[in-house]
Amino acid sequence: MGFKYCIWVVDRMDRSFFQHLPQEIDIVWDEPRDDFDFYQKASKYDGIVCRTRQIRSEPFKRTGIGKLKCIARAGAGLDDIDVDFFEKKGVSVLRVPEGNQDSLAEHTMAMLLAIMHRLLPAHESLRQERWEREKHRGMELKNKNVGIIGYGYMGSAFARRLRSFGCRILAYDKYKEGYAPRYVEELNLKTLLEQAQIISLHVPLSPETHHMVDEVFLRTWRNPLVLLNTSRGKVVHMVHLKEAMEGENLFAAGLDVFPKEPPIQLSLQEKNAFKYLCGHPRVLLSPHVAGWSSESWIRTSRFLERKLKKFFQNLKTMEKI
Repeated sequence: MGFKYCIWVVDRMDRSFFQHLPQEIDIVWDEPRDDFDFYQKASKYDGIVCRTRQIRSEPFKRTGIGKLKCIARAGAGLDDIDVDFFEKKGVSVLRVPEGNQDSLAEHTMAMLLAIMHRLLPAHESLRQERWEREKHRGMELKNKNVGIIGYGYMGSAFARRLRSFGCRILAYDKYKEGYAPRYVEELNLKTLLEQAQIISLHVPLSPETHHMVDEVFLRTWRNPLVLLNTSRGKVVHMVHLKEAMEGENLFAAGLDVFPKEPPIQLSLQEKNAFKYLCGHPRVLLSPHVAGWSSESWIRTSRFLERKLKKFFQNLKTMEKI
């Protein structure tokens, strides 16, 4: 009798995900009714496939892991999954940052260019039938120093887009050395904060990066022109960012992510900061869609299908031994 595995798909996926998995993998595509329904069933499957669902460790500590062998997320970030707990229990956690890196890099680039050339306030001015050319004079990206913090899939994809704009590209990654191509300068964080005019964040959320951009960071940054965050909302202290914009210590910001999403869940202090940023003419906001394109939707599903296929093929080989 052959090996047979069953995976539970708990979020929406592109149809291509289901078309190429081998026959020995059965798929149950059924969104759980609620958290209770999810945690009651999860340990009965060999794998869980999710996109936005938070997967906490506490229920599994009570009920056990059961058959679970892997959790696969159709996305890049793993801050909604207790990776340490599951890996200690022998459960592999898969992700696919390569699936949406191009979409995120393009979105980050679009935000930066829109801010530098004041496109949104210029558009709004014309909508109100005002012709204000001087007020909306832009700035060129050429010859600016652009710092990238976090040089993984997302940071490197953004650097490739920047390359053609004639700017100086600086990068800092705490966990890497010798990673940068010739058009990118590797720096430590202190030097990057001394030299960069524009900073784009591409780091995962962790205890180390939580509120990385706070009052001290913003005060240490010598030439703060534009801050971009398309990584995780809690990397930036929203209240301190608001204060920096309010005091004109930072010229502009582009945010695709927020401490809690949707922002209606923010604390009162954060809501006040969010409201201020929403109304600021040099702040550009988007609702966590930087990596969310028609192409990345398909690509992410395909990459995840391949990784799952490889995982279960390796598992099958190990179980035969």
